[in-house]
Amino acid sequence: MIDRAGGFASAESDTEMLKESEIRRVLIVDDEPMIADTLAIILNQNGFAASATYSGEQALESASTVRPNVVITDVILPGMTGIEAGNQIAQSFPDCRIILLSGRPAGTNLNMPGEGNEHRFELLLKPIHPQAIIDYLNTPATPAQSSMQDPPRHDFSNCESKTLK
Repeated sequence: MIDRAGGFASAESDTEMLKESEIRRVLIVDDEPMIADTLAIILNQNGFAASATYSGEQALESASTVRPNVVITDVILPGMTGIEAGNQIAQSFPDCRIILLSGRPAGTNLNMPGEGNEHRFELLLKPIHPQAIIDYLNTPATPAQSSMQDPPRHDFSNCESKTLK
């Protein structure tokens, strides 16, 4: 079984542990290790089983063992882009939510057919507060989210200043 920190634990009691199918497994892909690792730590502390990778190629390798419910990926990565990695992961895990993090304006339609996008992506703009990501993950995906041009903005005026850039 996987514990809340994303590691393996011995099952002392089924009532004390979440079933593996109930754990939200998140694969984070960012070529900046500090961002990927920090987000993984924050998500692990908030009830997710998150792991970090630093390239699209690493994400493909990790996905087969992590079996993610959600992939959060930077769009622009060296080598394989986040979109390419997301498409390939979605082929193996069609119910997996693919969330793109982009520092570019939402005016670029990342869901246009004919550009190599077989999967509908969700888009969040950077910089973004980690709590906004947690809140977003705690809401079910809807068809409107998967084709949105204007990602939601959150008011975090009462939160500490910790944003991912």
